Formats: sequence, structure tokens, C-alpha cells
Amino acid sequence: MNVTTPFKVEAFALADEKLPRAQLAGAANALKFEGGRIVADNFDGVGLVNDIQRNLGVALATKRVLMLGAGGAARGAVLPFLAQSPAELTIVNRDLDKARTLVREAGSPQNLRAVGYRDVADEVFDVVVNATSASLRGELPPIAPRVFGDDALAYELVYGKASSVSSSLCTPAPGAVM
Repeated sequence: MNVTTPFKVEAFALADEKLPRAQLAGAANALKFEGGRIVADNFDGVGLVNDIQRNLGVALATKRVLMLGAGGAARGAVLPFLAQSPAELTIVNRDLDKARTLVREAGSPQNLRAVGYRDVADEVFDVVVNATSASLRGELPPIAPRVFGDDALAYELVYGKASSVSSSLCTPAPGAVM
């Protein structure tokens, strides 16, 4: 059974068994009924990875990936991203403890780290994913435009009318995809 917002957290709570992606996300968008038990999973991050790799043609293996935010969307994406063997997956969040908790809960693999926004100001990434709620308010996260490497992919998770953000607020490096 597919589950949509706003019922993902409730579906997770109802489950007898919670698969790793659902556990890390703290939410379920898929429930399977098996032998009188309810099994929860979360495919949000899998869909994101598939969109980036299949639809946009950007392989994540060996790439430096920057995930902005450490909330539900980021939590659902961490394991599917790590499964693609990026060189590095960096979680940046204004609440550094929240980002560190996410890294710990994901098992603290070597290629996963948590930092604050200032810590990545002089770094360059191949893929930058905005998993914050800033766009819902017509804002952008406090990220320096120089983090976008040449031919970088900038991926916004928020979509719809409320996501219109002025492109003059952030100008990526030449060749970056916005």
C-alpha cells in the first residue's frame, strides 16, 4: 500500500517491522501486509536517486554530494545515496547536532559527514540537493554559490507554486545546472 503525506509518520508507527530506510527516515510511504504483520519501507530516497541518475543522467558513484538539511527528506535520502557509492556525502544543517545525529543513525560510514554551512563555504561539490524547507518560504539556504562545481547538478526537492525563488539570490558556478 502506498502512503502519502501527511500520513507517513502515522503509517510508520503502525508497522510491526520497519525496514532500514523507513527507520532512518522515521516515516513510511509503503506498507506491506504479510502474515498478519505490517512491514514499513520508505522509497522517497530511492525515487530521488532514480530521478538524478536515470532521468537527469548524473551518476552518483565517486561524486561529492552535498545534502542541505537534515530533516525528513534528507533522512529518507541518505541510505539510497550511500548505496550509490559517492566519494562523499556531506550533510549540512544549521543545527549541527541534528546533522551529526543523522550520520550516527546511518551507521557513520567513512564517506558520510555532518558539518555546518560555514564549514563547506570553500568546498566544491558535484551534486547539491536542497532538502531544506527554505524554498517553501521563498528563501534559499545560506550556501555560498562557489560550492557548485563546474557542471554541478543543483536539485531542489520542493516543487509547486510555493517554490518560486528568485534566481538572483544565488548564482551557481558557470555550467551548473539549476
